[in-house]
Amino acid sequence: MTFKIGDMVEVETKFHGAKPGIIIEQISDSRGSSWEVLHIREHWTPTTIALEQDLKLVQPITVR
Repeated sequence: MTFKIGDMVEVETKFHGAKPGIIIEQISDSRGSSWEVLHIREHWTPTTIALEQDLKLVQPITVR
């Protein structure tokens, strides 16, 4: 699945279960690609870096 900046997703975190958020950046480096997700609900960090396999699309961004 291909995600886009602005998509609403659910992130499966290691210690805190699934958390909703919005993708704000794609990160690519020598190890591959990942996504930075801004959390909507309170979380101990404001963002999380997640692999695509840990994301579930909730609502795609709609462009007008």
